[in-house]
Amino acid sequence: MPVIPDEEQLIVQNTVATNLLEIIGTGVDFPFRYVSGNTIGKIIESNAGERIKDSMHLILSTRIGERMFNPEFGSRLPELVFEPNDDILKSLLRIYTVEALRRWEKRIDIVNVVMIDNYNDDRSMVGIYIEYVIRNSHIKGSYVYPFVREGMPTSDLYTGSEQRRMTTAGQVVL
Repeated sequence: MPVIPDEEQLIVQNTVATNLLEIIGTGVDFPFRYVSGNTIGKIIESNAGERIKDSMHLILSTRIGERMFNPEFGSRLPELVFEPNDDILKSLLRIYTVEALRRWEKRIDIVNVVMIDNYNDDRSMVGIYIEYVIRNSHIKGSYVYPFVREGMPTSDLYTGSEQRRMTTAGQVVL
């Protein structure tokens, strides 16, 4: 294989980045937050590649019916949180992921969806590895969605005064 000089590689990388910005643009980062430091009122923005990944995460983690003015938005992945970690779960994860992203993320074409079994040590997460191509370009990307199987711990569900009412045994004290 021929060796491409560093200068040419840099030109190609900058060209791809410029084309990606022209196709997708920049916007407000998700989750919404401000720049810390001396700048007052500056909102953090995300670039083109990050915007697609933020959008994919938002689509896959939103339950269908959760959005008030768009009740069809989201995916069926949250329905599978308490299912056993078997081949049926992996097949449903693949089907629901492709179904949701094809419907709601129009900027990409899905190339492949693969399940990562050993995503964390206690097997409470399944990594959903998504390969995609940005439409009207030859720019490829990938994203790993961390599907949490066992739901959130109850300590994370309670905030503010409700958290003080919880005892260590998990019983609510009135």
